[in-house]
Amino acid sequence: MRSFGIKSTQPRRKPRPPRPPPYVEQTPYSCSTSMISNSHERRDDIDPVLKEELSSIYTDVPGFEEALFGGVKDLEKAGTAVFHRFIEGMILLQGNSWLA
Repeated sequence: MRSFGIKSTQPRRKPRPPRPPPYVEQTPYSCSTSMISNSHERRDDIDPVLKEELSSIYTDVPGFEEALFGGVKDLEKAGTAVFHRFIEGMILLQGNSWLA
C-alpha cells in the first residue's frame, strides 16, 4: 500500500509492554538438615532428611586428596596448626565431647 505522502490521522500505537511472568504461588518446598539444625525436631523426622542428603556422598575417590590439596605446602603441619587454634577456643566436657 502506498501512502502518497499523506500522513495518517490515527495516532501511532506504542508496542504493548511485555507481560509479567506467570505467578508462581510459592517456591517449591524442600527440607534439609540446615533448616533444622537448631530445632527440637524428633529424630524420627530428621533421619529420613539426613539419609536423603547423604545418599550421594562418594568416598574413596581415587586421587581426590591430591587434586584438592596437592598444591598446599606442608599440609600436615598447616592442618595441625589450624586444629590447635580451633581447640584453643573450646572447652573439654566430660568424656570426649567438646563445647565451642
